[in-house]
Amino acid sequence: MVLQGDYLTANKFIALLSRDQLANRDIFDIWFILKHHRPINKTHIEAITNKSFQTYILEMIQFLEHLGTNYKILDGLGTTLDEKQKAFVKAHLISETLFLLHSLV
Repeated sequence: MVLQGDYLTANKFIALLSRDQLANRDIFDIWFILKHHRPINKTHIEAITNKSFQTYILEMIQFLEHLGTNYKILDGLGTTLDEKQKAFVKAHLISETLFLLHSLV
């Protein structure tokens, strides 16, 4: 069985709040998914989280807002990015991800 792309993107959204420890790659992947208008299976998110899609997105926003400006966003990402990408991630990844998430609610 092969998962549809919209299930894969939904699982990335679910992973952000369900891991024992935050994986910065999840933030990067969510930004990428939203920036490139990839389809998201909202029904799958609702079924797994037992929350409405809008409620779950609001929880994601709240979670990211609480990371703060001193959060080490490059941890776990630094070796996979070039210098230009590192500069973007450090300066803008969380704020741009938040902006894109707000566009969903």
